[in-house]
Amino acid sequence: MVAPPAEHLTGEQIVSLDAHCRKHGTVKAIRQFMVKSFSLFDRGQTREQAISKREQLASNPIYKFIPPLHRAIHILRPYQFLRAITFLDYANCPRTSNHVERANRYYRKRAKTYYRNRIERSIWNMIKCDLMLRKANHNAHQNHHLLPV
Repeated sequence: MVAPPAEHLTGEQIVSLDAHCRKHGTVKAIRQFMVKSFSLFDRGQTREQAISKREQLASNPIYKFIPPLHRAIHILRPYQFLRAITFLDYANCPRTSNHVERANRYYRKRAKTYYRNRIERSIWNMIKCDLMLRKANHNAHQNHHLLPV
């Protein structure tokens, strides 16, 4: 079993990993589970393909006898897995929500700083204003080559 190229393992590390997988069946099963579970979130697949991969992973009897893997499969329940692969429905949707979390922290901080920003109407106005500024900045960046020199 050769390591996926995304891990950037050296040749020596790949040989060592293969030796451990051949020697220890549990290590091999954990390794296979890891590779297959990461492939659930590959960008180049459809939602249906990801669901099919998840069902194959969950139905593998070997993983049920290794408690940590059994718990991991339980965490990937169908409903929660469908929520986790929402990004597959959109071409440009990022996999993580870091930018969303960053924006939420920014708005919470602004609401704490200014007392008047704590009412719902003010929060909505703050978000609208911010979106308008972002759009204006984006358009200016996109059209910077059209500006006179």
